[in-house]
Amino acid sequence: MKTLFLILLSALVMDASTILNAVETALGTPIKNAKGTLVIAETLEDAIELLQVLPDGFRVVLTMDGDDSPENINPAGLVTGKMIAYVQAPKGMEVPRRSLSHANRRDGTPSFLTRKDWLIRQIRGLTLVHPEIDRVPNCFNYKSSQWFKIENLPAFRTLACTFEITYALDGPANGADGLSEVVLPIAFQITGITDDSYLIGWNGKDYGEIQRFESIEGDTAGVLSGFAIVDSTDEAYIIAHNGSAHGRMQRYRAEDGDIGGSAPGYAITFGYDEYFTVALNGVPHGRISRFLA
Repeated sequence: MKTLFLILLSALVMDASTILNAVETALGTPIKNAKGTLVIAETLEDAIELLQVLPDGFRVVLTMDGDDSPENINPAGLVTGKMIAYVQAPKGMEVPRRSLSHANRRDGTPSFLTRKDWLIRQIRGLTLVHPEIDRVPNCFNYKSSQWFKIENLPAFRTLACTFEITYALDGPANGADGLSEVVLPIAFQITGITDDSYLIGWNGKDYGEIQRFESIEGDTAGVLSGFAIVDSTDEAYIIAHNGSAHGRMQRYRAEDGDIGGSAPGYAITFGYDEYFTVALNGVPHGRISRFLA
């Protein structure tokens, strides 16, 4: 799955408006190319008003539906926000004795349920990156979808798809209309070396060091440019530099709750005070001891 990294202008602190603007920027063109429309609703009431008018083509209405503070990490200023994507079928899809919600049309137009599943994949593939939330893996977690209905109102012909994302509310106060740029991320990277350490950076900032060990004959060289984790053993991660074996990092086992992510190959996904978590193709794979920068 392709991960989209978003660039937008926003306040330094991530908030619900930033999230909606980012998703709108990323999905506006793909949805339009799929002959649909994307609308942002500031409130649930706005969304309901929009949904009462059936569209000519399939429509997606996005809104944020509040947030909650995960108590065990609340001191970090983190919240888990809920985003709802209302996917609405176009008028004219109903046909006597046969529903087309599950069947592609003769002209090749995807079915409504195919559209819904496509949208879920698109949103799950998004990664929001922001300089004030480098502690948080900003991927959308898909939770559920269900037909949206309100008592005493006509059917909306709409599926409500719910996603969650964890982000930070704390940060410098720039004012309500601050316009600090959200930069393109470089994720966790090996940015340099010393005689006995690899230097780790995140989004242009020094983030820590990892003890470096000598490579062993036969270590994987890889084909990636720069420094990269290219292979592993039970006890080590193998590092290459510009296609040449370069060194090793001591590997510890992953534990329940470690961060996975969506990046292909090996990736350092999160940095705690004493260790970094490592994933392989989005699945937690191990840990590496961290020394503070």
